[in-house]
Amino acid sequence: MNVISISQARSTLPQIIDQASALAKRTYISVRGSVKAVIMPADELDSLEATMQILSDPKTMKAIKQGRQDIKKGRLVNWEDISAQI
Repeated sequence: MNVISISQARSTLPQIIDQASALAKRTYISVRGSVKAVIMPADELDSLEATMQILSDPKTMKAIKQGRQDIKKGRLVNWEDISAQI
């Protein structure tokens, strides 16, 4: 985990943002020795938020669980059958 102090973050903010954007690198910001914030790529945050939304939706989670059960029990449809119906 890359942790820097708030004063280091102030002086190197453009570089931190470049690293987050170009290298998908997270940088944790500490205040008085305690991590208080993180700078991370915006698309990674979007992905995490989308995942949390899915995980918090009971209807979607039920459908995912049902899909997994279908796979385990061999209840599958091949691509040719699906594409023929489209």
